[in-house]
Amino acid sequence: MMIIPNLDFGGAQNSFSKLNYMLNEHGKVFSVVFNTHDEISVPLMGELIDLKISAGKNWLLKAYYLLKRVYKVRSLKRKLKIDTSISFLEGANYVNILSKVNERVVISIRGSKVNDENIEGLLGKLRLRLLVPVIYNKSDHIIAVNESIKSELVNDFKIKSPCDVLPNFYDLNDLNSKACEPIPLRQEQLFNHGGFKIFSVGRLAPEKGIQHLLKVVSELRHYRPTQLFIIGSGDYEHELINRCEELSLNYFIGSTVDHGIWYDVVFLGYTSNPIKFSKYADLMVSTSSAEGFPNAIFEMMSQGVPIIAAENDGIRELLVDNSLRYGKILNSFSSESSYDEWVECIKSLMDNPTQLSKLGNSAKERVAMFDHKKTIKKWISMV
Repeated sequence: MMIIPNLDFGGAQNSFSKLNYMLNEHGKVFSVVFNTHDEISVPLMGELIDLKISAGKNWLLKAYYLLKRVYKVRSLKRKLKIDTSISFLEGANYVNILSKVNERVVISIRGSKVNDENIEGLLGKLRLRLLVPVIYNKSDHIIAVNESIKSELVNDFKIKSPCDVLPNFYDLNDLNSKACEPIPLRQEQLFNHGGFKIFSVGRLAPEKGIQHLLKVVSELRHYRPTQLFIIGSGDYEHELINRCEELSLNYFIGSTVDHGIWYDVVFLGYTSNPIKFSKYADLMVSTSSAEGFPNAIFEMMSQGVPIIAAENDGIRELLVDNSLRYGKILNSFSSESSYDEWVECIKSLMDNPTQLSKLGNSAKERVAMFDHKKTIKKWISMV
């Protein structure tokens, strides 16, 4: 059994989908989601069970729905005679552990809790001081996507359960095939204006830092024609559009392209295959304040797209190997000087195509170091 809160657009959901396909080759898999809201953004094999239990808006409702989910999942585990249950994301991890019958419980930790800007207030303290250290310790095995998360679990939360590090896995041949997928003509026309093209891929949320990237682009456009292409969707889109207007950035969102207009920012929306746009990218940028294992960056790297990213543990583990760097890591946007650093770094790459090309080649070299067969073998041993 595999358990996840939702099947929206996101890195965890993509990894859930890949693992689902892989495990289905070795046995029967039931995928349990708390509530799809009729939105399934990733493909799955096997039977999908939608509990249709929404999240609560206050702590009383959250507690009630948590217990309701635990009861339903425990009933399913008994009925289906589950041998192993694997969960992704914090809410699903709690339910997986608390609903344990006799099966082996494996939980996947996708990101830092200590550095999560969304964990705040009284409920946040409850999660950090009680729920994570107490409940996670009752799991049979924990999978962290990077070494920093494992260190956090062991040192900050005093987790005693066995813990291994398994990064997300990829089939490079599959990524290369996806990169060749054609894009609709109406979108292709957006790339015909020349200029330096910067890409950002991911959920539209404050912690992803795209609002800071817009300010960087507003400076770069005065130096050289620059376009920012944003791939993703989320509740923060409206705020990003407002930010474009504040910065006098001409933006495109929708389906009808005016060929006579230059767009500084293009909102491409959600796509299940962002890598198909890699052929148009001069640079991939990540401004996220925290990453577990950045799927979108890895995929773009596989196609030789140069990477610039804000400093965080997940980025460092992907782009740094001993003393070698496979992308540029810059400070997060904590001060005005941070914007200057980003602007000057990108200007330097604009002026030095050879350096940009070397950065892209090194990104591709780094991707080749990740042995997906080893990761798959370890997952199979869990079940």
